[in-house]
Amino acid sequence: MQSTNEYSFLIIKIQGTYDFIQFTGDTKGVQLNFPLITEEQKQHEAAFNNVSKKLNLKVIENKGSDGSRFLDIDINGNANEISNTIKSFIKNLFNVDQSTSLEFEYDL
Repeated sequence: MQSTNEYSFLIIKIQGTYDFIQFTGDTKGVQLNFPLITEEQKQHEAAFNNVSKKLNLKVIENKGSDGSRFLDIDINGNANEISNTIKSFIKNLFNVDQSTSLEFEYDL
């Protein structure tokens, strides 16, 4: 994702569910951001941490101004490496396969 807008983002939603994962990026890489706000999101926390460990990715927990929790991961590399990491992450976190439809929402 290349943009001069510091507020640009990409959200990938799993069609037919409330599951999603969001990203911001710059020239150095991408930050994966997973909110832990709803009960359904909180139920994914253990799987998120397990997938992160499996893919050797460091999870950073941040808190919003309202105290809400977010799990963040910085993903570096070239575009191909980053997209492969994201593909593996989504596949393992949400148990999706090639037949799963995804929806993309973004602001560049």
